[in-house]
Amino acid sequence: MSRFRALLFFPALIAQIFPFRWTFWLRLLPVMFVMEGAFRKWIFPSLSHVLYFSKDVVIFIMICKFLHSAKDPRKLLYRDNAFHVVFLLLFTLVTLNCFNPRLSSPLIGMLGLRSWFMAAPLVYLFHQAFHSRTSLFKFLRFFVLLMIPVFAVVILQVNSEPDSFINRYSNVEEGHSTASINVDGEKVVRVTGTFSYISGISTFCLVCLTLIVPIFVFASSRSRSPTTTFLGYLSLLTMILIVALASGSRSPIFYFVVFLILRIALFTLKGSKSFSPRALAISFFVCLAIAFPFYNLVDHWFVRFEHTHDTAQRIVANPKNLVQTNAIVGYGTGRTLASINVLIDKFNLSPPGEVDIVYGDIPLMRLIVEEGILGLVLYVLLKLIILVRALQLFDSLKSRFLQELAVAALIWHTVFFLQFPGMAIQTSVIFWFFTGLIYCLPVVERNALKNLRQRDMPQARKLDGFGDSMIVDRSIITRQDR
Repeated sequence: MSRFRALLFFPALIAQIFPFRWTFWLRLLPVMFVMEGAFRKWIFPSLSHVLYFSKDVVIFIMICKFLHSAKDPRKLLYRDNAFHVVFLLLFTLVTLNCFNPRLSSPLIGMLGLRSWFMAAPLVYLFHQAFHSRTSLFKFLRFFVLLMIPVFAVVILQVNSEPDSFINRYSNVEEGHSTASINVDGEKVVRVTGTFSYISGISTFCLVCLTLIVPIFVFASSRSRSPTTTFLGYLSLLTMILIVALASGSRSPIFYFVVFLILRIALFTLKGSKSFSPRALAISFFVCLAIAFPFYNLVDHWFVRFEHTHDTAQRIVANPKNLVQTNAIVGYGTGRTLASINVLIDKFNLSPPGEVDIVYGDIPLMRLIVEEGILGLVLYVLLKLIILVRALQLFDSLKSRFLQELAVAALIWHTVFFLQFPGMAIQTSVIFWFFTGLIYCLPVVERNALKNLRQRDMPQARKLDGFGDSMIVDRSIITRQDR
């Protein structure tokens, strides 16, 4: 242990410079995720490229603070040797590919490595941060409720001119400074919220749509007025869908439909109740009532959907391109990132070598271009391990709230199976966020059951008052479904 402490002199120095515990910096990360674009677009536009790395600073401080406070570094690891082995192999390959001779500079590779693994520590820190369902619920609720101020920005953007400063991207020097589409000859705004680009607001909509059902299940079991809680979360859900429509992105709407179908199917196969028909009917009519003033956004969304014919191409790779792919180790980490052009301009780097594969926005082709066939195999193995673990947890967890979270993470990783972390920084943060969430669930339930056993029998019928009731009978704990 003393040798371990000796190796941590620099993290200890960083930990002494910055205040607060490491959990504070963990909770600051969602704030930076949401507000970074606002600082880059409106407050400090001249520092846009510097603020782009603000999340890196928060994560670095968080890791240093944790290593300085950790009594036993082995607590970082959990019992999943298959995940650790494949993760290390993938990390090694991506790191070595930073020095791929097809890249003009290792700096491009380092930028890609950042996109891949900047948020990976979340996987190893989540199960140390949340020791009860209450703390996990509060963190997730805080993450989702951060979106409410963004809604206000979205309303302003929708009612502003497309060329207004509030609708511009974070980096106006690159051209295409505002987001808009043409609908019947009319220039219509595509909102970005406080984010730098459209991809940010659509990603956050996807996250909120994934987490809102588990959070509602937890909150409704605690609330003294379940009807009020139901209407409140239903209103929030409707606003998320309105923002998704205003962004012009197709993925949040498609994802929400697929999410509901898969969720109902999984709980039906398990023999548990998913949604009551009455709740679904009420939800439908309330959503219609709230969304009625925004009917024009629905029209614009359908017009864009009808005039866009690349939906299938964004999901499925062209077989001809796959046949032409012969790169075993790829063209280099970060080769498909759009941000490498800024890096090349800032440091006067030579452009990287030409890619003889048509990849576009297709995740599968981008992954093969960067890491080759070997990288694709390792990534698919890692994803399968994560999915199997989530499915096992869904079957074994006793708390309904934790089951809902396992299902949410399972569906996210299934629907976005090929969206690898290296595609974009938002994709990376959310990928490792849901992966860390999966591995922290058994720790949360184990702590909850331990607390149950330590209570008196008359008071042990509910676990912190949340989720489904838990009945303790000596050493046997069973679940009583609601």
